[in-house]
Amino acid sequence: MPGGVATFQEWSARTGKNPFLLAYENRNVDPDDAQALANDASTCLLIAEGLPGGIEAPGFDMWEEAEEFHAFAVMVVKPRVLRAMEWPKAQSLASAAARQAQAALDDPGLRLPEFAGDAYPSHPRSVLAAVRLALPNGPLPRRMAAAKEAAALAPAEPGAGAARAARAATG
Repeated sequence: MPGGVATFQEWSARTGKNPFLLAYENRNVDPDDAQALANDASTCLLIAEGLPGGIEAPGFDMWEEAEEFHAFAVMVVKPRVLRAMEWPKAQSLASAAARQAQAALDDPGLRLPEFAGDAYPSHPRSVLAAVRLALPNGPLPRRMAAAKEAAALAPAEPGAGAARAARAATG
């Protein structure tokens, strides 16, 4: 499986396309498949974290986009799904859906999941309302954003400042 995930990620980095969103072209996704697609995207995201380059590898953001898109679709189709999930899974799904919903509010042109016959219209505010109880402190950030924030907050390596000063002085 990691080989397939790496192949998709490399293709996405080269083309700028996301294969996990192609299923929604022409509204040909069955609403009952939304949960399976969300689970697949989350699984691939976890695998991709362990690939060379991890979250900083080219194309990794494709997995986070897919996770958010499909989580949003799940919350449109099954707004009460969080009740049946264990807390970490519910918080992860709710966070991804909330990030997609907020992005759609910030950019009205953002593509959202659409289903055949408009049986499930995608409304960002409805999704935010459905996830609010699972996110008492707001949505968790994307993995890339969280890693960058953690790196910025990490204490400098002991002696790094002294070594930098010595190089500058001799430089």
